[in-house]
Amino acid sequence: MNYILASREAIANMVEIHASVIPWDGMVLLSSCDKSVPAHLIAAARLDIPTVHVPGGSQRGAPNMTTSGYAGTIFAKWKKGEIPIQEVKTFQRSGCPTYGACQFMGTASMMQCVSEALGMALPDSAIATLSEIRRIARAAGHQVMSLAEKSITARKILTRAAFDNAIKIHAAIGGSTNALIHLLAAISLVRTTLDIEGKLTFDEASKKIATANEISNEFNGG
Repeated sequence: MNYILASREAIANMVEIHASVIPWDGMVLLSSCDKSVPAHLIAAARLDIPTVHVPGGSQRGAPNMTTSGYAGTIFAKWKKGEIPIQEVKTFQRSGCPTYGACQFMGTASMMQCVSEALGMALPDSAIATLSEIRRIARAAGHQVMSLAEKSITARKILTRAAFDNAIKIHAAIGGSTNALIHLLAAISLVRTTLDIEGKLTFDEASKKIATANEISNEFNGG
């Protein structure tokens, strides 16, 4: 985690440097991986200019519904002599068939969902794939111009209610525990606190979502 957080801060710093040297009216940030998405959200909060985040989406499933997460397993099997090298080469050519984040709810896909839940990404953009991403990117360009005209900056979007919503979504999708690290870093920049009394915390959100799921399953006979 020490390396992960250092890389996150390095990315956020680079965005902040460029935006500070050549002042921008607004910015569109494109990212999809574990550290780059929270880095861009942090940079947006620091700079507080009109901003739209465009998630890189999620990859399509690989043959036999395998994912990029299978890479370690297949390599270990080859090292033990359990499978031929050809099977490893086949996976290398087909395990990540399209661009986008890993095909499971890891930190990358989870942070893209969080970005949309925060209101920083356009609706239905978190898990877009293929040509849909181009449409969303074009729409983001139009949207950031609209935000600039209305003087709607990142911190006006990153409100207490927005973070509460993101925490609920994180609980509902069973997102990565890294959300606690990344969301708290962004929250600290907009001076929003997660106090216990009367406020929605990660623990409270998880309990409420779990209860709602239980009620839904019972109602639907699941």
